Amino acid sequence: MAEWQTPKTDWISTDKFNIEDFNRIKNNLVYVKEQAALIWGDFEIIDMGEDITSYSAYWDVDKFNAFEANVDIINEHMLSQDYGIRQTFYENGAFIKWDELNRIENAILRMKRIVDGRKASLLRLSFRLGAPNGLKL
Repeated sequence: MAEWQTPKTDWISTDKFNIEDFNRIKNNLVYVKEQAALIWGDFEIIDMGEDITSYSAYWDVDKFNAFEANVDIINEHMLSQDYGIRQTFYENGAFIKWDELNRIENAILRMKRIVDGRKASLLRLSFRLGAPNGLKL
């Protein structure tokens, strides 16, 4: 299971995107998907690959497009909120901008809050089923 990391939701135009940011966004998407699947049933998202560990790794536009697609896929399986307009990135095109990073990370955070709220509101029995202390009836 993926671990949740606090998203960066205050990107500004002078911020630099780094390996940690990529891995945080990717893993938070996986985390929200896994948690949503426990409530709304299993579904698939686009594979975003392994964590990046070196700057020699190629920034593949397909992975950024997968971020965008996965926000939509997870959202469709939940309560369908408006998270803004999905962007598409192209080879030799503009790199992901700070405002898109804000939109994506805020969407992930909002989805996590929805999942957490739904999990907290699930009905639970106030007593334990079964015989106490292994007593056979």
